[in-house]
Amino acid sequence: MRGRLVSSLAVLACLLGSLPQASGAEDSAAQTVMPDALSALERMGEHLKTLKQFTLEAATTSEDVLDAGEKVMIGGNITYRVKIPDRLNLTLKTDKREREYFYDGKTVTVYAPALKYYSVFPASDTIANTIEEAESAYGIEVPLADLFYLGTKGSKADASNIVSAFYVSDSTVNGAVCAHYAYRTATANFQVWIPKRASRSRARS
Repeated sequence: MRGRLVSSLAVLACLLGSLPQASGAEDSAAQTVMPDALSALERMGEHLKTLKQFTLEAATTSEDVLDAGEKVMIGGNITYRVKIPDRLNLTLKTDKREREYFYDGKTVTVYAPALKYYSVFPASDTIANTIEEAESAYGIEVPLADLFYLGTKGSKADASNIVSAFYVSDSTVNGAVCAHYAYRTATANFQVWIPKRASRSRARS
């Protein structure tokens, strides 16, 4: 599958980050695991597992804490070229740096074009396991890594780890009407926007 993954998947965005504190009725909803929200996440994970080859392009933002304690937003773009289970090329360009990652099922090569520098380290036999090892052993944070965990039992993105799940509202993303859901685990908050079926969108319009 070629082109933007967000145009073909049941996911238009999967953004990790802190959610604002809710109050009143919103706070009550935030403490509840709503079955429909949980089912939506599980269906999305199952769909992701059916993809064997894809390209993903996404715009990202991250926070950088200055020495004075102030936080600034760093913009960037990423491109994934993936062949499940053991081939991956990731290009990461931000306002501060550029990196390329190549995974061939045995090793990961990290290349810094501006520095003309590269390093190689041994890798596991799957993309998901390699990402976990890269984070734990080398401190490499991979954007949108949850794409490779959703729908996998026992992973950190397993629905059984969700302590809060609720529907927020309908939203329009890149011209598509999406159902916006918010989730929380013991270690992270995240949100997803899932395109609604055309028939449902027409019925609600």
